[in-house]
Amino acid sequence: MPCTFFSEQIASLSAPLDRAKVRQREQGSSKVSYLEGWQVIAEANRIFGFDGWQRETIEVRCVSQAERTIGRDQRTGWGVTTPPVSASPSAAPPVQQR
Repeated sequence: MPCTFFSEQIASLSAPLDRAKVRQREQGSSKVSYLEGWQVIAEANRIFGFDGWQRETIEVRCVSQAERTIGRDQRTGWGVTTPPVSASPSAAPPVQQR
């Protein structure tokens, strides 16, 4: 079943990101830009409506298994997971994005 979007949804999905919503953190010797999960969910609800979209966790992969310090507070932590996720309107099957 093909995925059909309304013109308002296409406009919202095509619009540039609001840079104020993009966060940065230091990871190793570089800075990483990211969107917080709650913000992504709020945007999906705004564009598709509450319960108007679905998501699927495609993979959960451990990228570190050693104890290390994390964050500005330098707290001890273990492992980091990176779940690739796909999202689509509820009426259509998810389109996988990696």
